[in-house]
Amino acid sequence: MLDDPRINAAFTTLDLYHQVLVMAAYLYRQRRLIEAFDQLYAEQATGLFIQALYSALLLDDDQALQRLRQQVEQCIPDTEVYPAQEGAYAQNLLIALMYFLDFVQTQDPAGLERSLAMQLENIDLLHYEQDEHYDADQALEQERQVLLALMAAVEKRPGKRCRDVQCLADLSQPYSL
Repeated sequence: MLDDPRINAAFTTLDLYHQVLVMAAYLYRQRRLIEAFDQLYAEQATGLFIQALYSALLLDDDQALQRLRQQVEQCIPDTEVYPAQEGAYAQNLLIALMYFLDFVQTQDPAGLERSLAMQLENIDLLHYEQDEHYDADQALEQERQVLLALMAAVEKRPGKRCRDVQCLADLSQPYSL
């Protein structure tokens, strides 16, 4: 999605903190999916998901982020062990989170692209569940619009840092899945 000229132009004008904030909010909007996984399988993935996003917002030191990344990687559910759809959602979301943490540490856009790709896997699954013949191009354009809207919302709050996860909830709430 970052190759879309509209998104690229808006994203590259943001400083690192605001890029992280936009992407953290974009990830946070799928929180319901990880919560459903935890409810079904009595796991604790939501807490780790929130902790990792919060640490990313703080732009924690590399060692702390690396430890969290390793925890996230270890927590990624195997869909053979967790075969319900919630397992696939959680797997995609935690992989997306892992790639996002890579981006926060390295500022390499490749990590962001991989994160977005995994998040879009969940978008695809959600649309497919509703309608096997959904328009994938239209769904992708809707996601582009969400990302552009999040960037616009973040630009309206220059200099303001998120001090807690409620900020992510507030930013992503209109676009929650």
